[in-house]
Amino acid sequence: MAESGSQNASVVAEQLRAWNANCVSEVIEFHGETTIVVPRELLRATAEYCRAHLKFDYLSDATSLDRFPVEPRFELNYHLTSIPNKAKIRLRTRVTGADPTVDSMVPVWPGAGWMEREIFDLMGIRFNDHPDCHLEIGYNEELAHLVYAGADILLVPSAYEPCGLTQIIGLKYGTVPVVRNTGGLADTVFDANHAPKPYHERNGYVFNDFNWQGLESALDRAIGMWHQYPEYFRQLMINGMRSDYSWNKPGQNYLNIYHHIKAP
Repeated sequence: MAESGSQNASVVAEQLRAWNANCVSEVIEFHGETTIVVPRELLRATAEYCRAHLKFDYLSDATSLDRFPVEPRFELNYHLTSIPNKAKIRLRTRVTGADPTVDSMVPVWPGAGWMEREIFDLMGIRFNDHPDCHLEIGYNEELAHLVYAGADILLVPSAYEPCGLTQIIGLKYGTVPVVRNTGGLADTVFDANHAPKPYHERNGYVFNDFNWQGLESALDRAIGMWHQYPEYFRQLMINGMRSDYSWNKPGQNYLNIYHHIKAP
């Protein structure tokens, strides 16, 4: 059975070469298993061909390897099974540490979704067109509130922000804001590490410089807290939900001024 599977897998490599001579960089045989190394830019097209024409209808696993300091730094492996042909192969691609990006396999095998999310969390490899990364252009208040409620971190890297409701809404949902130190953002978000406030009043992360380095620095701190100190991250969420930026206090302040003016 193992020998038959190996023979079938070797045939697959030849069929792929016949389809596209550039799609197979290397074929590795080890312990009766066949690994086909594919260039990153051809990975999804090769996977689509494997499923549509070679009957590899089942993705059993997706794994990754960090080979630091060797470059290309990362290896990404998709373990495929053809139930009709009783064959197994592994598609492998390699990506650099400077650009760890590859096309998602979710359009080919929807089950790849959670596997790629785990690889992203562990290795930082980014997947183009992954359904968990989505752009929505337009106004949809119901969807916006679902996003606020479902997110862990809210990024508001504004150049200018006279007031800002985004971070205030996020705070009420327990979504930790990462904001630039400007305008209303600076008035409502207090950095978890550096704010001159007691910890129970700190509710997010703030950066000063309007560039990617400043944004990445604050985002790294937020994600690091989420990964390594979840109990402290949860406290930030609770601090945010306790924040009161309603008209309760300002309204009373106005009334106090009016009463003071009106007094004889």
